[in-house]
Amino acid sequence: KPKPKPKPKPIPIPNPKPNQAAFELCDDDGTGAGGGSSASSTRKTPAFVRAHLAPLDDALGGGVPTGSISELVGPAGAGKTQMCLTLACACAAPKRCGGLESGVVFIDTEQRFSSQRLAEIARAKFPETLSPTSAPDAASAERELDALTSRVLVLTPSTLSEMLQRLNGLEEALIDRGVR
Repeated sequence: KPKPKPKPKPIPIPNPKPNQAAFELCDDDGTGAGGGSSASSTRKTPAFVRAHLAPLDDALGGGVPTGSISELVGPAGAGKTQMCLTLACACAAPKRCGGLESGVVFIDTEQRFSSQRLAEIARAKFPETLSPTSAPDAASAERELDALTSRVLVLTPSTLSEMLQRLNGLEEALIDRGVR
């Protein structure tokens, strides 16, 4: 009988401290810092966006990968929409509070997207910057929150053919909005 292979030991990933970046850096080709070409000729981009849930981020090896399409599935009431809104906030949040300050495409096939809920989650995740009661300046917090929500492009296709049409025309919007 062949011996079973030993299971690889997980590599612990430290949790981000408050105001620490919610992402790790990699080269544009996704190989990680210093992954092939010289640092001077390669632009650094975020490799992961953290969900701000340490066990999940650890299980995913640092967070949800950027620059790719991620599909979240599960039964009704499992928290899929909550997770997607949380990730949208983490992507669109200002860099100085740990976000990516990038564009987001949120495809809402059920037409239930709530910008109010997005704002609530953003205030809860980043109160020092986005909550009028916690931020040093309420007007500044409101401007930051408006900027965050404006980075989220919501698509609400109602048919499969409309979904395909939107996806086929998405490249330009991804580039224009700086979607990660």
